Amino acid sequence: MVLEYMKSIHAIRYTLYAIRSGFTLLELLVSVGIFAVITTAVVFNFRVGEQSDTLRLASEEMASNLRNIQVMSATGKRASLCLPDSRTTTSDPTARKLCAPQGGVTCNPGLTCKLQVPTGGYGVHISGTIILGFVDGDDDHRYDSGEELASPVVRLPREVIVEEAQPLSAADSTLDLVFRPPTPNLFINGEERELVAELVLKHTKSEQRKTIVIRRISGRIEVE
Repeated sequence: MVLEYMKSIHAIRYTLYAIRSGFTLLELLVSVGIFAVITTAVVFNFRVGEQSDTLRLASEEMASNLRNIQVMSATGKRASLCLPDSRTTTSDPTARKLCAPQGGVTCNPGLTCKLQVPTGGYGVHISGTIILGFVDGDDDHRYDSGEELASPVVRLPREVIVEEAQPLSAADSTLDLVFRPPTPNLFINGEERELVAELVLKHTKSEQRKTIVIRRISGRIEVE
């Protein structure tokens, strides 16, 4: 009898201890809330980091491709150009324009598509979100229709845009960077006057920005 009573007392104490040691509804709600906040913070930081990496890689790729254009001029890379013969004047609209297979211009009669080092070198044309590599075949230090290379300078990710380009041409609000061989000398919008040109890339979701700086005197191309 006494043994059964002691067992009953022990069972009651164990039950009360188990009840006291469990979580209440309020404690569960608080725990779930804390977990949700931490999870949200982790996911947000992951996305910000991912967007930062996307912008950084796009900026580095843009700078790298600008350097490639610079090297093409410095090494005298040849291009397919519509070149006149001795009986044709260079006033022909297709003269010294890029022709197949590198471009889309068909040479007019009296012009022949030949490989030649372009006198004006190679350049980059930026107009809003449009970025074109081009051959300066007529040596005017500016982009003209028909000079664009078939392959783009860079394909920016959908979330990354060119927010700003400086200095812009007063005539058409574009930026032309031409590397003229053999040095190569940098012409900014057709002139050797400006010391620096800048491209600002922006991630549209994170609002983060990277600036690509092209220095005329030293020829350095850097991402800041």
